[in-house]
Amino acid sequence: MVDLVLRLEVAMRHRQTTCTLRMPDQTWIAVNQEQKGPFSADELRAKMAAAEINGLTLYWQEGMSGWRELREWQEVFSSAPAQAAATTTPTFRASAAKSFSSRSDDVIIREEHIKHEAALRSVGTLYYIGGVLIVFACVAAFTGRVPEKNAHLGPVVQTIMAAFAVIAFVMGRMFRKLTPSVKVPGTVMAVIGLINFPIGTLINAYILYLIHSAKGKVVLSPEYKDIIAATPQIKYKTSIIVKICVVLLILMLLLAVVGTAISGYRKG
Repeated sequence: MVDLVLRLEVAMRHRQTTCTLRMPDQTWIAVNQEQKGPFSADELRAKMAAAEINGLTLYWQEGMSGWRELREWQEVFSSAPAQAAATTTPTFRASAAKSFSSRSDDVIIREEHIKHEAALRSVGTLYYIGGVLIVFACVAAFTGRVPEKNAHLGPVVQTIMAAFAVIAFVMGRMFRKLTPSVKVPGTVMAVIGLINFPIGTLINAYILYLIHSAKGKVVLSPEYKDIIAATPQIKYKTSIIVKICVVLLILMLLLAVVGTAISGYRKG
């Protein structure tokens, strides 16, 4: 069902564009089952003149529903020098066309969901950070002085905190890996977190949106893992602001560790 939704999204995108070349330098070709480009029309003519490609070479432009042979593009093929017919068999051409058409669909889907994918992975980072903070709190509780009347509660509290830390690390890994099964525990944890008004409410409401929106359902589907594997060249570039915030957060955590250690040493 999810796979059908993915393909329908691609079909809708194709219908919204035309099959004409809108930019002369946005043409990709398939050579030896590898996608190369983009090239301009003049560059393609030069390649045909050098016998690097021919009329049976597959090409693709934005808005096309699939790969086609260059001989169908009269603007390029009719003005190029006559070349020997193709050295590729019809069976190979059909196989290659199907392969590259599928690959272009994967690229389109990945590009449309890459920001949502990065946002879901960032939720995993938040869980990792939460797990580290819980560990620090657990260490602080262990090294701090506890009144005698509450001494029996120490191990219980530490066990509960350790359990929450483990849960946080597991949830962090599931979100970072975009594991489909994270939807249920992620929803439960986000709903519980809504009571932490106002910051917790805003953050967890956003997490619920990331999980249950249309793009979230696609990204957290088993089929999307295949799309990621087929498009390793597509990466989400983290902004410099986010990187600075991460560095500052790490420094704050290190200061917290040092402060906890110094406090425990003085009390000892």
